[in-house]
Amino acid sequence: MGRRRANAGHEHRCNDGRTLGPRRRQPYAARMAFLGTWISVAVGIAALAFTVLSYLNRRGRARVEYIVTMSRPILPGRVADDFEVAHQGVMVADPAVSVLRIVNTGDRAIRPEDFETDLTVTFDAVDKIVSASWSATRPDDLRPGIEIEGDRVLVAPQVINPGDLLELQVLSAGPPNRVSVGGRLADVVTVHRKAMPYPPGSGSEGEMLGFDRFMWFVFSPALIIGVGLLIALNDLSGSGRALTFVGTVLVLAAYLIHTSYLARRRRRWRP
Repeated sequence: MGRRRANAGHEHRCNDGRTLGPRRRQPYAARMAFLGTWISVAVGIAALAFTVLSYLNRRGRARVEYIVTMSRPILPGRVADDFEVAHQGVMVADPAVSVLRIVNTGDRAIRPEDFETDLTVTFDAVDKIVSASWSATRPDDLRPGIEIEGDRVLVAPQVINPGDLLELQVLSAGPPNRVSVGGRLADVVTVHRKAMPYPPGSGSEGEMLGFDRFMWFVFSPALIIGVGLLIALNDLSGSGRALTFVGTVLVLAAYLIHTSYLARRRRRWRP
């Protein structure tokens, strides 16, 4: 009686009264591999969808982004009283230098007819702006006109294509508390960046060098492929291995597309 009751949990009867043996449970490793297969497929689809939606969100838009790469007094505080700075024969009190980069990060050109006003760069809390000039541009022939008006620099309208860069260097009397870019431009978004866009490479301008490219474009894809192979070889059926292959391909494609976009975005900020 006790043995029959003990076996009752492991045996089951068919409709015709036959008693079958113990029901085999799926091995734990196989269940985890099956779960990993569906997770890889879901992650791949989500990553690819995110990449596509990000591209569609940027398509057909003009976007001006700017970042202040340097803003500081020329003379350190302990020697400021011992030296004087002159510009074209005129003494500059409390001289400070600021460097600003402006980039069209969209994929549409900004044309002169898009400007209702000049592009305005404002330096808050300076006594006056002494000089302003382009220290770097991309392409080299991109040289919009500059006019100084009080604590502002007015940039004349000119065609700014996607990826074009303007680096403005300003000498002012007194360091600015804040630097901002504004103006009335049709269908153009202006964004202030506090830091260079990710990923930061090992180069002096944050660009990717040889080791960075190896890690991003060789090691990481190999790691994705390796994880996919480990899941596929873990006692999966033919359909399970096919799903694992599809999921691995989707994750790898989304990773390479997004990483290539990050590298291109970073290059835009290098003069």
